[in-house]
This record gives sequence, C-alpha cells and structure tokens, in this order.
Amino acid sequence: MFITAYGFNGKADEDANPAVIVSKVNVGETKFTHSQIKVSNDFNDTKSVMLYNHNTNKLLLMTVTYHNSGPLGAMAWGPMNMDYYSKKEVSCITLLNQIDPESLKLEATKPVIAEKVNAYGRLNIDKEYEFDGVPQNMVLNKDNTVTILMEDLANVTQRRSYSMGNRVEHGQTTVKSYLGPVGVAELSETGDEQSGYAIAKKQEADGTLPILYMAGRSNGVFQYSHPIGNHTDDNQFLSYDYIYTGKNRYVIFNDLMSNSEKDEDEEKRKTVAKISKTNTMCYQLNNLKMDQSFLFGKPEDKSTSTHCYIQSSDFNKDLNVYATLIEERDGKSIVGKIAWVTFD
Repeated sequence: MFITAYGFNGKADEDANPAVIVSKVNVGETKFTHSQIKVSNDFNDTKSVMLYNHNTNKLLLMTVTYHNSGPLGAMAWGPMNMDYYSKKEVSCITLLNQIDPESLKLEATKPVIAEKVNAYGRLNIDKEYEFDGVPQNMVLNKDNTVTILMEDLANVTQRRSYSMGNRVEHGQTTVKSYLGPVGVAELSETGDEQSGYAIAKKQEADGTLPILYMAGRSNGVFQYSHPIGNHTDDNQFLSYDYIYTGKNRYVIFNDLMSNSEKDEDEEKRKTVAKISKTNTMCYQLNNLKMDQSFLFGKPEDKSTSTHCYIQSSDFNKDLNVYATLIEERDGKSIVGKIAWVTFD
C-alpha cells in the first residue's frame, strides 16, 4: 500500500521546509517506510494525485502547488450602496514525478506546461490563445500513456454594502467559482507531451471549488457547497467528465444549446449559471480535431433538453459503459431517469 501526504514544519501558515512524503507498507509488515520528495524549493500548499502503473512498475505522482495571482477587479460606488468585487485567478506549478515503488527513490521529474493545449487553441480558437487552466485529475490509460485533465478556474467574492449616513452597513456576500475552458494534455509514459486539446466552456458554480476536485470526485468525494448568499444547487451538474475506451476519447459537459451553435471563441459564449435548459454535449477527440454531438440526442426545440448529473456518473472501463442520472425537460415537465451509454 502506498500513501502520499503534504508535510511541513512550523505553523500551518508558514510551511517551513515543505515536502511531499511518500510512504509504503508491504503485506505482513506493521511499519511504514517513508521518503521525502523535494524536487522544488516552493512546495508550499501542495496537493497531489498518485497512481501505480502495474505494467511499468512505477509510481506516478502529480504534484500541484498553488500560486494565487491575487485579487483582480475594483470597488464600484453608487449613490446609496457600493459593491466590492474580488477575483482570484487560480494558478499553480505542476510536476509529473516517476518513483521506484521498491526504494521510493525519485527517478524522473518533468513539468506539465500544456504546450500542445495552447498550440491547439491557437490553431482552432484564436491565434493569441493562451490556456490558463489548472490540473483537476490525472488518468492512467490502458496503453500506459497519461492524460492530465485541466480546467480554467477563478474564485470570485462579491460583497454589497449600504451607506447609512456616516455608517457603512455590510450586506450580502456571495462566493462563486467560474469554470472556464477544458484542457486535455496527453503524455507518454515518460511524461513527454504528445498532443493536447482546448475546448471552450463557461460555467458558474457556487462557493469555492478547489484544485483537483475532479480527482476527489473520481474517488467518491462529493462537493455540496452552500455558502452564505448562494442558494442554488447546480454544482453537481457542472465541470466535465473524460472517457477513454482504449480506442476513442471523449469529453462531456452540460451546455446551453445556443453555445453549441457557436464556434470555439470563448467570448461569444453565454455562461451556464442555471442547469435547467442545458444539454449534455459530447466532444470526441480525434487526432487534433474534435467532433461535437448531443450525447442524448439533439433537442427538438428550445422547450426540450436533457442534461446529466456529472458528479454521480461512473464509467465501467471493462464494458465501456457510462452510467449517469439524467433530467429530461419538456416545457415545465422534468423527469429523472438512469441512463447507460455505450462508448465505442
């Protein structure tokens, strides 16, 4: 059994001498063996995903170290109120590490910089395209290649205050996360980037979603975010899912029908803030191009739609079957169903 954890000395906000600790215990043993991975001098506030490759007998450790670019935005004054708008673009340093499972010795380290994702965006979206997403999961494929799933993420806090004479009364505060374009980086088993895809997406979630929440979701960790000032429960329908059958690769997410009719220019797309009128879109990744379709069939008109509950979904790799909960809307009538989709 292998375990990875983030360790440091001192107080939690100091992170003195931080390191990623990899531990193992063999069958029949009662004590763990530990190894400190210190490939960076700036491992402060690091999250990780670790996978064991049975075919190559290597541990793959993806480390993601937070770097917040700081608040953006401004304070706007009105005659009787003021709004404070703070936006933090979440950024990070990502490393892919190979570790020998017997000695726990670090054998190789490579940065994940998504050059191919950017190249795809410049070719298909905008010549000045620059992907700013952060890793959300690492997938080990049947052919020993590695897929890094990424997503643009920004945390926004908005507070409204009211002027009462010489006093300022604080009003409602809302916290949201904006989930932007999808990035898919495909790496060789040694960590070299082979291909990449960028897919336009604009979604608005309640609360603050962390880095690697997709990795947590794949391990059964659900996100139910109900912060002060936020009252919707659409988060479980947001973000996206990735499916690899060994033959084909797919990305699915819920989107407005009007967005499906636009090109990949992010600025032309509407933000998905409510899930009720969305449809589940499917993008098949085919050698530097994509084929777009409606996963549950194209709706007849604007009064009908079908979307799925992304967070509850599960993909059976042996059968290539994707199971999920769906909501079918016909006017004001909404019906919930379980759907099984077979991917080629």
